[in-house]
Amino acid sequence: YRDIIPRVPWHAWGYRHEPLEVYYADEASTGYEVCPPTAEHLEDPRCMLAMPWYSCTMSDHCNYLHGITFDDADMDSQCIPERPMRWPMIVAIASIGAVACCLLASCIRCSQRRRRGSARVSTDGVEEALLSQ
Repeated sequence: YRDIIPRVPWHAWGYRHEPLEVYYADEASTGYEVCPPTAEHLEDPRCMLAMPWYSCTMSDHCNYLHGITFDDADMDSQCIPERPMRWPMIVAIASIGAVACCLLASCIRCSQRRRRGSARVSTDGVEEALLSQ
């Protein structure tokens, strides 16, 4: 119904989403719609993609059809990857780290420019005062 996990790309942890979606339109799971991918989208925009992401919950991911649980702790090991794909996760973490370092370097550089700019102003003022004496 309002499962948030299909909206999150967990590829780095080894999980994959099936392209064929079975969408339950209400919380009671009284009916469903089979939503195949379209030529333009991997997911049918009339199904889960029509639901705003902020209305999705983890609770709806772990419980379907009045009590059937999809919690990792209760699932058969065949449904969960034994070894998550580590390289994509390492690349993702390294990318986030690189972006953070670039932002930090930009902040430091900007701060240094401000200091140099204020030093030039005060130096120029001192020189002008000395010349006028």
